[in-house]
This record gives sequence, structure tokens and C-alpha cells, in this order.
Amino acid sequence: MLKEELPALLRETKTSEIIEELKKLQTHLKTFIDVKESNIKDLEFQVNGLTDQIREVRTKVNTALDELEMKVKTEGKRIHKEAAIRTQEDNHQCLSLIHAIRNSQLLCETVQKYGIDIQKFLTTEKIKSQLPLYYSQVREKYERTDTLTVQVKFTPLLESIISLPSSDIGKLVTMNGSTLFSPGLRKLILVVIVIHHVIVALLFSLETV
Repeated sequence: MLKEELPALLRETKTSEIIEELKKLQTHLKTFIDVKESNIKDLEFQVNGLTDQIREVRTKVNTALDELEMKVKTEGKRIHKEAAIRTQEDNHQCLSLIHAIRNSQLLCETVQKYGIDIQKFLTTEKIKSQLPLYYSQVREKYERTDTLTVQVKFTPLLESIISLPSSDIGKLVTMNGSTLFSPGLRKLILVVIVIHHVIVALLFSLETV
């Protein structure tokens, strides 16, 4: 990075102007040396002019070098900071990959040890973790409705499972056409039966995995 930006830094320090000043000074020195004869007054004037010119060139050179030094330090700090950030990001990514690889190794070892049943276990655990949410949703709808129909809306898969014929469910709620339970209790029983159908259907799908 610094190698690529160094020419720009040198241009900003006006090195070309300094080179031109040095060339002028070189020309004046050559002229002064080539002079074979000169009176004392002219000689003193020429020496003073050369020393003044040398002093001006030195000032410009020192100023340019100070500016270049400051720019190099600033650029170096920026490069170091960016490199540190990149290193930290790379380390974080490497650690994430290491954890992912280790988890994959453990999963492969478990599958090799227990066979494909581990997939059923994982799916069952996922379903188990979702059941409280399903129950709370059904319970909330049960508490809000005054009808005998419980409107359950989940994923398309669950909706298709819940949309089973209700004849069997009705037989469990009524016997010989006479109502055995109160309307409120009957709704709760319907909810429990629906959840039972969901669990049975999901476990059946696990057996076919």
C-alpha cells in the first residue's frame, strides 16, 4: 500500500520544485567557479547570493522532508490499523470455521455411531421445542373465541394435517348423539385432540425419513 502511494506523497511534497532549485544552485556554483577574474566587491556579492540560495534550498528541503515524514507516519498508522482490523476479522472467521468443522465432526461421529436415527432425534427435538408455541397459539385462540370451531392457522403442512375429517373427533366428544361435556370443555378437548393429531402425524413422518 505504501509502495503504491509513495509517488503521490512525493508529488505532494513538491520534490520537482526542489530538484529545480538544486539545478539552479548547481548552475550558479558552476558559473562562480568558472569565473577567472573578479573584483572583491563582485566576488563578495556572488558569495552572498550563493549562500542565500543555499539557505533557501535547505529550508525548502527540510520543510519537504518534514512533510514527507509526517505523511509517511500518518499513512503507516492507517495501514497498521487496517491490517489489524483485517487480521481480527480473519481470526474471527477462522474461529467460526473451526467451531463449524468441530460441530460437523461431532455430528458425523454421532451419525456413524447411532445411524440415521440421529436425524429423527434432531427432528423430534425441533418439534418438541416448537410444541409450547403451538400450544400457546391454540390456547390463545381458544380463550378468545365463543364458537365451537377453533381457528388454528399454522404452516401449510400443519394446516393440511389439522384439516383431517372430524367424524372421529366428534365421536370422542359426543356419544349416541348426546352431549357429554359443556361447550367450553368440549372446545378444550377439541384443542387437545388437534394437538394429538399433529404430534402423531409428525412422528409418523419421522418414521418414514
